Amino acid sequence: MITMKTKMIFADNSGALKAECIKVLRKKKNVGTIGDIIIVAIKKAYARRKVRKHDVQRAVIVRTKKKILRKETGSSISFNKNAIVLIDKKNNPLGNRIKGPVCKELRAKKFMKIVSLAPAVL
Repeated sequence: MITMKTKMIFADNSGALKAECIKVLRKKKNVGTIGDIIIVAIKKAYARRKVRKHDVQRAVIVRTKKKILRKETGSSISFNKNAIVLIDKKNNPLGNRIKGPVCKELRAKKFMKIVSLAPAVL
């Protein structure tokens, strides 16, 4: 569950290290789960990369601490940290490498490029 002011790490190599959620782009609730698009402010970043500190970017949530229940199998999955991937306006990732596993719920939400770049899909 990602809300305003939630601190997150990045799962891509775009150059950013830490971010803070500004806005969750959902129509009904202000709580984001895996596959939702959010607006983030970058708090820490490497020098001379694609993004800089204090930039405002769009991102998609790929991992959350909160358990996700899967109705088709009856199982649940959770991760150690909240992680995001920066995207552009066409929902393509800014980085060209994804670090760590991502959830298979991204496939249903049409983020196939992120799923194909990830080393594991859980």
